[in-house]
Amino acid sequence: MKALIVFVTIFVLSFNSPMADGKEVRLHRTPAQMVMDNISKEDRPSFVAYHLSIALHARHRNDVEFKPRVDTIPREKREEFAQIHTPPNFSFNLLDWTELELVPYKNGHGIQSEPFDETAKVSTVCFPNGCVYANDAGELCCPF
Repeated sequence: MKALIVFVTIFVLSFNSPMADGKEVRLHRTPAQMVMDNISKEDRPSFVAYHLSIALHARHRNDVEFKPRVDTIPREKREEFAQIHTPPNFSFNLLDWTELELVPYKNGHGIQSEPFDETAKVSTVCFPNGCVYANDAGELCCPF
């Protein structure tokens, strides 16, 4: 019986996120989440737009409207983002996650977000199934 109680306790604790200084701490962070956690909140929309634009350009996606343009991000920021070590296929995984999971999630929950700065406004990505701002992905990323 003790073994069962210990097992159930460990099982339950593995799904509950502890709180530290009033902020949720993720127990099982992916490498992509660790990268995103190290990007300042102010830089996340540009960082996301930078990586989405890399993947969109490489995949030659003609069905995506309002592609984020790298040249809308200041050159010094692009250089800084290029130096950040990311997991393999980060840009492509971010693009896939944004289109296949984030957009349907927003659509299914009726989430209407607003861009919080000018960079986010020019970093709107519209897929055939819906649109997102770069700050949407920056706030919710990265389960992959």
